[in-house]
Amino acid sequence: MESNDGGSNGQKTIRVKILDWYILKRYLLTFSVMLMLFVPIGIMANLAEQVGKIIDNNAPLEEVLVYYGNFTIYIGSLLFPIFLFLSVIFFTSKLANNTEIVAILSSGVSFNRFLRPYFIGASIIAALMFFMVMFIVPHASKEILRNIWLRRRIRMTHFVLWDLVIEFTRTLILVRAL
Repeated sequence: MESNDGGSNGQKTIRVKILDWYILKRYLLTFSVMLMLFVPIGIMANLAEQVGKIIDNNAPLEEVLVYYGNFTIYIGSLLFPIFLFLSVIFFTSKLANNTEIVAILSSGVSFNRFLRPYFIGASIIAALMFFMVMFIVPHASKEILRNIWLRRRIRMTHFVLWDLVIEFTRTLILVRAL
């Protein structure tokens, strides 16, 4: 992976080889497929829970679609870490089942070298997660909590609870950002 570029200062350049692209592509694809399969399940569970409030308050379709668009971002950010872990387990077990790991390590590739695409993929997903948590998710969370049709028929004592939920969400976002 590292080679001397022939310069006089002896700098090393890092090249991504075919093996790296293969592992990285399959790793990110597995992560994406898991995310695309399980986020709709979370949306359906929330829809089943909220359908009564939607119908009782005659919520406009546009508001409901905006709510679930923001909810998709929120639930996706919550599920990123677990799907990162599960995609590593699932993809690596598929490689081991096909004896690809044995072939890679037997060909002289060190274990640390074998793990490099995993670290690259995790870094890409971590950067995406950082961007989402810092810029996209707080806006989506605020929009979720602002939906009038969710709060329209709640007694006044529950508004104190809503304020606590908003503060708790802000605290979680700040803690996750650290």
